[in-house]
Amino acid sequence: MGLETYREQVSACDRKLMEILKERMAVCTRIGKYKKEHDLPVIQSDRYQKLMDMWANEAVGYGLDRSFACQLFELIHGESVRIQNDIKKGEH
Repeated sequence: MGLETYREQVSACDRKLMEILKERMAVCTRIGKYKKEHDLPVIQSDRYQKLMDMWANEAVGYGLDRSFACQLFELIHGESVRIQNDIKKGEH
């Protein structure tokens, strides 16, 4: 198998990641609307920390580096918070 084949496989994985992220952000949009309707805070610190710990541990089980997983989930969570804050402000 040549390098180009491997690159095509990586690109296919990247497309899947983008589709999953699109789906996740759509769910976050619905969550943001729910929180706005029910006057709930966007960030719930205790839940965030539990999730970060859970996903960091789970990532290790998948053979991924714990630090990498934490950074990745912080970025994903940050985008979710941005979307929900925009909804709260009426910008979404």
